[in-house]
Amino acid sequence: MTVLHLCEQKFYKVYKTSIQILFAIPIMVLFGITLLCGVLMGTLGVKDSLAQNLAMQEKLPKTLNDYNPKKIVSVITGVQEKWMENYNPFSPSQLPTVKDFMFESMVIYEKQTQAKPHFRLAENYEYNQNNLQIKFTLKKDLKWSDGAPLTADDVVFTFETLKEYPEMDHEQLWGYLLLDAIKLNNETILFNLKTPNNTAHINIGQTPILPKHIWNGLPRLNLYRNVQKIGSGLFTEIVDSQVNRYHQCINPYHWEKESTAIDCIKVHKFTSETLAKEAIKNDDVDWLTMGYDDIEKNFISKNPEYNDYVAYDLDTTGIMLNYKTKHPGNKLAFSTMEFKKAMAMAIDRTSITRIATLNKTIPIENSYAMPLSYQHWRNNDFVKNDLIN
Repeated sequence: MTVLHLCEQKFYKVYKTSIQILFAIPIMVLFGITLLCGVLMGTLGVKDSLAQNLAMQEKLPKTLNDYNPKKIVSVITGVQEKWMENYNPFSPSQLPTVKDFMFESMVIYEKQTQAKPHFRLAENYEYNQNNLQIKFTLKKDLKWSDGAPLTADDVVFTFETLKEYPEMDHEQLWGYLLLDAIKLNNETILFNLKTPNNTAHINIGQTPILPKHIWNGLPRLNLYRNVQKIGSGLFTEIVDSQVNRYHQCINPYHWEKESTAIDCIKVHKFTSETLAKEAIKNDDVDWLTMGYDDIEKNFISKNPEYNDYVAYDLDTTGIMLNYKTKHPGNKLAFSTMEFKKAMAMAIDRTSITRIATLNKTIPIENSYAMPLSYQHWRNNDFVKNDLIN
């Protein structure tokens, strides 16, 4: 009995121990899993926290120090009462440096001649034989300021947008010039014209191109402010935006980035011409776009070595006759060649240019008032027989 009892006791103890082990194993396993999950969750939590912090940092507005600019050019683009944060290059309320610096067109032309092309997004253009088609070829590997590729799709999208929103079509391209815009491949766009035209490259080529991957599908693009600030121009990064100034820094993906000497432009807002002119005279800014009275005396002479100016041939000023007048006497006079000749001869063009523009413009020498920028189109045989000459 004793042996049996001992065996029973031993068996019981072994059995009890086995039961304890059987219960202990899953408890330990569960504890281990819980501990491991805790460690993993903690690790994942740290990683998530780091990822969230990095994402938050990326979303934070960049400061001027992030770009480490070594060369900043300060500019005044004119007198403005107020600024609106609007980066739409077709909006009348856009910030003053959006169209020319944040966005690029396929080609631009010198204001003085309108003849010499400076290719930007495009590398060339070509007319067909009857001037009813013009084909633009883009540079390869162009990118938007967010790194997305810029292709013929963006060009076609831009012109289709102008067709859909006529108020954005400032040059009325779809009114008198364009039949359609067709993508031939990623770098080539064909424009079919309504009538033969050998100057179509000027207005088509100088149209700022929009990012389809950002704008496509958005409503009311005529009112869209392009809040993402995505562009193709040399200076797309808006930083340090204040009530009376902002910095516009270089596009990290621009094809000319490495050869550009300027890192940022600093744009100032002035509400009066007097303050703006004082700023450039005192060397507070580097560039002013504004008329300047007696510029040699009031500006150039202050620092002849560095101060300079360029006068652009922007437009002509003339007198328009109202051929729809209801006054019978005026209607008769306006339709009479002798009256027109007498009126043209009576205008003292020399005195007007001397008094009104301080001799910074020139009198026209013909009746058709061709601007200087188009003088290369001038027909000298016609000028010889012109009414004024």
